[in-house]
Amino acid sequence: MIIDLPEHSLKFDIRKDYDTDLVVIKEMFEENVYEVHGWHFSEDGVTVDLGSNIGAFAIQAASIGAKKVYAVEPEPHNIKALKDNIALNQLEDVIKVLELGVSDFNGSAVITDEGGGATIKDGKAGAEIKVITLDKLFKDNKINNVDVLKIDVEGSEIEIILAASKETINKCNYIAIEFDIRSGSRLGDLVMKLSETHHVRTMGSWERGGMIFANRY
Repeated sequence: MIIDLPEHSLKFDIRKDYDTDLVVIKEMFEENVYEVHGWHFSEDGVTVDLGSNIGAFAIQAASIGAKKVYAVEPEPHNIKALKDNIALNQLEDVIKVLELGVSDFNGSAVITDEGGGATIKDGKAGAEIKVITLDKLFKDNKINNVDVLKIDVEGSEIEIILAASKETINKCNYIAIEFDIRSGSRLGDLVMKLSETHHVRTMGSWERGGMIFANRY
């Protein structure tokens, strides 16, 4: 089902079996949960969207000023929806889809799809995917300056940040991270790591989830 967002001149193809599709669109275009604005984007910087899902954030970023967006998504069903929505909005020249997961290791893993929220898990049930670290992602794609790094990866946020080098984190002007109860007591470690290079603001708590916003010093 195609829905129009005339105030943004955008369209999305919503999957009838995924309740989360409408939720993520509302989060981007009504609530702006990652607090991203046009002034975040420079003339030569890029945007990295980890956990791109159906592309709501990537497309929002491209529509308000991002010149290059790397939409990183490992789950096969989400990848198809992501590519369909990019094509629907004619943003193929701006948004590049990377079909892989990001975590604290380089290798492969199994991912499950639970209503659109795909999670990397141990075991044999699910799709096998390629996984790399944030350092390798930046190196492989020659990313030297990031306007916005958005992370929503269903529980792997801490692993990604703690495994990343200080040099890689320092390439990011602004970082927005959504976390949930799976982050547990290690949330403090994540904030401490980001605080080496960024001013950090948090909303919520590890018991109920929330957001982290980090601006480079």
